[in-house]
Amino acid sequence: TRAVFYGDCSREDAAWAAARLRPDPLRALRSRLVMRRPTTLPRGYIECTRDRAISIGHQRAMHGRTSFDRIITMESDHSPFLSAPAELAGHLGEMASLAETD
Repeated sequence: TRAVFYGDCSREDAAWAAARLRPDPLRALRSRLVMRRPTTLPRGYIECTRDRAISIGHQRAMHGRTSFDRIITMESDHSPFLSAPAELAGHLGEMASLAETD
């Protein structure tokens, strides 16, 4: 579990997170995102190059099926919220500021 989801995390953070994992349906990975209502909010996708749960090729195939205003690439594992929280927060803040200027 650590190598797949938390490769860049400390052992303590990986153990903490692994203890909280629950099953997730695979259907979400195979489904195309369909917007039911138009939105003016900018949409972004954060891809993680060292993700061992979802390969970078598969991530790019997923985000290639949908229109995004910004694609952000992080040199991170599957869990940047634990392994690179400051960098992730910065990217999310940038996306939020794009929404504020529109």
